[in-house]
Amino acid sequence: MEDEELQSSYYATIPGPVLYDAALRWPAMVLYAHITSFAKRTGFCYAKNAVLLEAMTRVNPKTGAVNAITERTLQSLLAELRNHGHIHMDIGPLPPDKNGVVRQGRRIFIGACLADISVGEENFTPENNFAFGVKKISPSINTGINIPPYNPPKGGSASKKRKSKSVPDWKPDRFEKFWAFYRDNARGEDRAGAVREWDRLQPDDELIDTMAKALQTQVATDEWKRGVGIPYACRWLKNERWKDRLRGAASQEAPAAPQRRYIGTKVVDGEEVDVYE
Repeated sequence: MEDEELQSSYYATIPGPVLYDAALRWPAMVLYAHITSFAKRTGFCYAKNAVLLEAMTRVNPKTGAVNAITERTLQSLLAELRNHGHIHMDIGPLPPDKNGVVRQGRRIFIGACLADISVGEENFTPENNFAFGVKKISPSINTGINIPPYNPPKGGSASKKRKSKSVPDWKPDRFEKFWAFYRDNARGEDRAGAVREWDRLQPDDELIDTMAKALQTQVATDEWKRGVGIPYACRWLKNERWKDRLRGAASQEAPAAPQRRYIGTKVVDGEEVDVYE
């Protein structure tokens, strides 16, 4: 079936076992939500990598900046979801195309423990989902495996495990000056993340001065003035962006000495010297 006929549903779902799986990265959870949206009522989707990459791409409406992932990253996220039992992938019959032809292709099934790994056999038969004259049904996820009910972490959701701080333990006065400058001249989101990275980095006074000089140079560039490529403060700290070589910084350096052309020699006070113009 053609990829353009793939339509996502109105809802995208992240169930509790996926949302609270500490081994998953955030992009893997978002990718799972897209898979559930494409799967609709059939229990599986047949979206190709190009479709999933497009679904994971976001464009900033203000700056036009594109936030996307590579195909290598996509394969890594799919493997992550598969290895933790949240999806199952196989090769099987796809929905018939407009001419009624059924082709083989990759299918991504949603739900945990769809296959009995211990015996190496699948416990569902989704081939009938698109058979003519057969009502579409979701593949059964009752594999006979004893899956204990999911219990949320004590004390609330997993997001509360890491307490967010608004004031760092390391040099709080210097951080406040850094944050005020970054907020007023760059971005003011995710203060808690910036506090966390500041405490992790623990910059000394010399490094803080270096960071301040780099920031003053960066905010003066055309890109930052237009709001292009400005990271959150936490990302700026984590990725050590004060080490960036900026295109705009070249204009602030001392101009290079003009090149002179050699035209010959002449005698001055009895000595022969080179002459340039």
